[in-house]
Amino acid sequence: MKITHSKQRGAAIFDIVAGCWTIFPQVVEHGKTLIGFLVDLKKAVKYLKHEEAERPAGLDKARLERISRIVQPTAKDNPDSQINIYYVEKGGKIADTLNVSMAEANVIQNSVRREIGLLKEPVSGMKENAVLYFFQTRDDTRSETGDKAIIESISRVPVRTKFATEEAKSRVLGIEGNIFHNAFVVDVRVETINDKPVLYTVLRVDDVFPRPKQDDMPLLGSGE
Repeated sequence: MKITHSKQRGAAIFDIVAGCWTIFPQVVEHGKTLIGFLVDLKKAVKYLKHEEAERPAGLDKARLERISRIVQPTAKDNPDSQINIYYVEKGGKIADTLNVSMAEANVIQNSVRREIGLLKEPVSGMKENAVLYFFQTRDDTRSETGDKAIIESISRVPVRTKFATEEAKSRVLGIEGNIFHNAFVVDVRVETINDKPVLYTVLRVDDVFPRPKQDDMPLLGSGE
């Protein structure tokens, strides 16, 4: 399978992907054939272009985001651009195709944003088994200020954090080694303003494990 982005002005055509299973690992995981995958992709695209009323099964956030990434180069290009996805059988015969124009790509991206919005879970409320790591903290179990943590499944922005009990904070501060090199599995209550988290209240600490090393890790332990 190949995906090409065609600019009609100047007839420049270049390959974006050859062998799309590198972008869509679920093709292999679910044992789908590439032609079957293209058929499923066409159904999803037709729905997102409002050509089909029935919502395809399995159109979750991850799949929606992958479709959006595929059409993004065309959506941002000139009005004559087009993305072409085609399945080529052995011998060079084209078995199936999908073509999306610049205008259609923008419709698809708008539909993706709407669909993801409909799938969005409420941020506020109780979250069980959330993975939390600290951006900064105070070495005092009685402290009510100064602690900030990140829960990436909710937001990558550090959020003010407090503990419901001294026992919960003592478990965090009592670990061996650097607190900022570890992540914690917690039950947490999330408070929001305008759907953005502003306060995490840790109710219980269930587990701790070392954080994976990342080159782009924020400056942990620093103040604002």
